[in-house]
Amino acid sequence: MAWRESRHSRRRLALYLAAVSLGVAALVAINSFSANIAAAVRAQARELLGADLELRSRQPFADSIEAVLDSAAAARVTSFGSMVLATRSGLTRLFEVRAVRGPFPFYGTIQTNPPDLWTRFREGRQVLVDPAVLVHLDARVGDTVLVGDARFTIAGVVTDAPGDVGLRTAIGPRVFLPAQYLGETNLLRFGSRAQYRAYLRIPDGAALQRFLNDHNALFGRHRVRSETAAEEEADISEALGRLARYLGLVGLVALLLGGLGVGSAVSVFVREKLDGAALLRCLGAPARTVLAIYVIQAVALGTLGAAAGVALGLLVQMTLPAVVGDFLPVRVSVAVHWPTVWAGLAIGAATAAAFALLPLLRLRDVPPLRALRREFDATDGRTAGRPDGRALVIAMLLAGLVLVSIWQAPNAPTGLAFAAAVLVTAGLLWTAARLLMAVSRRLLPKRASYVIRQGVANLFRPENQTVPVTLADERM
Repeated sequence: MAWRESRHSRRRLALYLAAVSLGVAALVAINSFSANIAAAVRAQARELLGADLELRSRQPFADSIEAVLDSAAAARVTSFGSMVLATRSGLTRLFEVRAVRGPFPFYGTIQTNPPDLWTRFREGRQVLVDPAVLVHLDARVGDTVLVGDARFTIAGVVTDAPGDVGLRTAIGPRVFLPAQYLGETNLLRFGSRAQYRAYLRIPDGAALQRFLNDHNALFGRHRVRSETAAEEEADISEALGRLARYLGLVGLVALLLGGLGVGSAVSVFVREKLDGAALLRCLGAPARTVLAIYVIQAVALGTLGAAAGVALGLLVQMTLPAVVGDFLPVRVSVAVHWPTVWAGLAIGAATAAAFALLPLLRLRDVPPLRALRREFDATDGRTAGRPDGRALVIAMLLAGLVLVSIWQAPNAPTGLAFAAAVLVTAGLLWTAARLLMAVSRRLLPKRASYVIRQGVANLFRPENQTVPVTLADERM
């Protein structure tokens, strides 16, 4: 019966499907892509740092620390800001200069153009640069640049490096030079601001912890900070996780707006089905059977819309690496995250069913007499003493909102605060809609044109959509 009843309404319920699909697509795309990023960060943690341990200091390393680094065969990178002059074009720009010594990076590879220049460029007075350097200086490979008092030839361009973010290298381009020529630049003097880094390769976790335990006191005395690949992974995961959870809450808002669209579409659908429901009652169908027929339709269509949203979300997820890849420090491989898929399908179907159930409850109380007397008020047939059911559905909606908010938020207090903010905002918008209806009824212009009077009157007529439209309008 539910299948037969839906045949003439499927096209009109396209809005029902679309409203659910878009919200589910946002949730699935964001959460699934976030899971892919988290997996990529875990897999490439050592490549992001380039080593197992990084030591940082604002001052040159003390002799005692240098002795420790020499015994561990550490690589060193000294970075600072400096003006760089291109002798051919005469242009000067401020860039980040990095002086490299030793086999850095220990993990991952730095791609250059021409290829395989990363280890060979240190054999002479040459530099490698980010592509943006050539643009800023109107230079090309083979030109000479002046860094401080030293001259270098541009040997090539660094096209890719572990942990690089395209936007960062475009805004803060780098110039890489061999560390043995750093003294000739005469740029590091008293008061110069520079960052001294040392990178160590200690693959065994227990050995790395013993190394830190043995030398932490020494590092602390000389204000040398340390960071392991695991700590780097945790920092990046936390930063990307915060962004993902924020976007996930935005997706949840989109799903709630879709729920309002579902409620609005089903409300119109129910008005058209009241006579049919009354006829079914005349033929002997119990009230619960009439309600079940249309609830089955709502659940089936909601599940179908959620499934379409999952498919759309996975399609969007596949395109995200190409869109935002330059803003990420890792190479992301797209894979289906099944827990997110099932969660999106369940949340979408449940949201559609819950928002549809509120208007569908009217069908339970349609009296058989309506089939003979259409003007008969459907609510007159409500069985005395029978619970309304609306309170239970609203309680289910509120509980679902709180649970999904906590699931999507970084912690329970944040989820509760988000759910409370949604409820407060919805209450304010509902109040605004009711005030708009009351004011428009009172201030309806009597002498205005027919078009204006009809337009304003539609704001407060029975069964209008003023409240749902106001609740769904994010510009309010």
